[in-house]
Amino acid sequence: MNVDASDSTLEPSVRNSASAKAKKTLTLALKVVATVAVPLALIGPHYSHTFFRLLYGSLWADETSAPLLLSLYFVYLLFMAINGVLEAFFNAVATGLQLQTYGQVSALLSAFYIVLASVLTLIIGPAGLIVANCANMSVRILYCAQKALGAQILTIHSPTQPQQSLIGQSLP
Repeated sequence: MNVDASDSTLEPSVRNSASAKAKKTLTLALKVVATVAVPLALIGPHYSHTFFRLLYGSLWADETSAPLLLSLYFVYLLFMAINGVLEAFFNAVATGLQLQTYGQVSALLSAFYIVLASVLTLIIGPAGLIVANCANMSVRILYCAQKALGAQILTIHSPTQPQQSLIGQSLP
């Protein structure tokens, strides 16, 4: 049975149960991502130069930007992983109108990415593409996280106050 936690016609116990299950699933998915992607993002950059030296020789390790690009890519993997989980969650809980709005936001973000990637590539070279991707993913992560928080899926529990949303607004 598929239950929409934001459906106001549901009994509060069913709505709270569905919301708790969604929160638990999202939290578990983010923990799995953190377990795999954070160590890669922290350790990978330190070994990219060694990787190129061992596999491709000193020419690739010392005279190209390949080790820098691989280092940045390890960090970018973390952004992609978090974004993937949050976008999948958002797509699972969003209504048709919310998905349509997100499609429009994604189109704007694509334009933002193209401009940012062009500028950063001119300034810092090929690394600019990866940095622009990280910036784009950051905005997408913030958007999806804000919508999940606004849907009161992720909430703060305080012993002195009733359950409330971190952002305190509902999905548009």
